[in-house]
Amino acid sequence: IGHIIDKRVVMTDVLIQSGATFGPKFDPETVQRDQWGTFAIEFESCDQATMNYNSIAAGFGSGALEPVRLSTLAELDCSQTTLTPDANAFISGSWFDPSHDGEGWVLESLGDNRVVMYWFTYDNAGNQAWLIGVGELNGDSISFDNVLIASGTVFGEAFEPSAVALTHWGTVTMTVSGCDAIAVEYSSVDQRFGSGMLNTQRLVALAGIDCPQ
Repeated sequence: IGHIIDKRVVMTDVLIQSGATFGPKFDPETVQRDQWGTFAIEFESCDQATMNYNSIAAGFGSGALEPVRLSTLAELDCSQTTLTPDANAFISGSWFDPSHDGEGWVLESLGDNRVVMYWFTYDNAGNQAWLIGVGELNGDSISFDNVLIASGTVFGEAFEPSAVALTHWGTVTMTVSGCDAIAVEYSSVDQRFGSGMLNTQRLVALAGIDCPQ
């Protein structure tokens, strides 16, 4: 959680998590939350920024990155123009299942019936596993037919984009129930993850975005 200072976002208490395992055996008590360090992002324009990081965790070090915009949320426009209201913008935000405290989802409604999903979870060895997919919104259901899991490279200066492997992980279907609840049904092609269902509630909502009643 950071603070906005002019055109900068400063985070002084960044955590890194590990220890839990995916699926029915997930135990919130095994989640380890360790101090990672700090970082600051300075926005140079609507689509470009500079990020400086300094980690106290082994293997991360310090350095700088130059991120560029990858997606834009529905109803938000850096140019301050008036946008057409999007009835599904309330989906954007952070979600978690209270019985799985220590993993969760970030959803981004793109305004064209597409939703980006980031699922921050773990593998069976307690290591971080990040899943990503772009889903199609139809009524109250969001179907992610090609959820990917990334592997293959390392953090920092030794990061090698060509080594990144994006592997088909499986499918996820989300059923939206009102403004603050989403049921998540998943099925992985990797037997180590299996299939199942989770019941999420809202953790963070976007400022200024109202939920339709």
